[in-house]
Amino acid sequence: MSPALWLLLTTGALAQEAPATLTLALVTAREGLNVEAQGVVLGEARAVPLRDDGQGPDERADDGVYTGALVHDGARVLSLRLAHRAPDGAEETLWEGLERVYSPEDRWVFRLDDGAPRARRVAAPPLPPETPDLGAAPTAASLAWAGLVLLYVSTLLRRGGEGPP
Repeated sequence: MSPALWLLLTTGALAQEAPATLTLALVTAREGLNVEAQGVVLGEARAVPLRDDGQGPDERADDGVYTGALVHDGARVLSLRLAHRAPDGAEETLWEGLERVYSPEDRWVFRLDDGAPRARRVAAPPLPPETPDLGAAPTAASLAWAGLVLLYVSTLLRRGGEGPP
């Protein structure tokens, strides 16, 4: 294979989407945490501080929600670790795992209960923004199906009392 063709194929295969932002939030009653999200994005190590000071992606200071934003270049799967660094330099893993990115602007939420050694993931992937609001349609459809089933069962029961036609 010629070098020019190889370069063209690999460039197309490795082309990345526009940068996207993953918002990470750790909800906890523990105060004074020094939390950092450490991720591997497309083979590149990244570290993002999670802050509870009302700066950047953090909406309110001292509300117990440590927030950070990880730019992930359109990655579909991330290896992520939430770590707390104590004042003496010791590092404690709060959460670690491999997660799928469902939309470019995902928000992942973790909860660290007071006294718990590790955090847990508490939020499901959000619905895509283009998902229409269905309102009462699913409820109406469910009731319609239930009515049809009841009508069918009552018809069978009425026929069951009669002899053969």
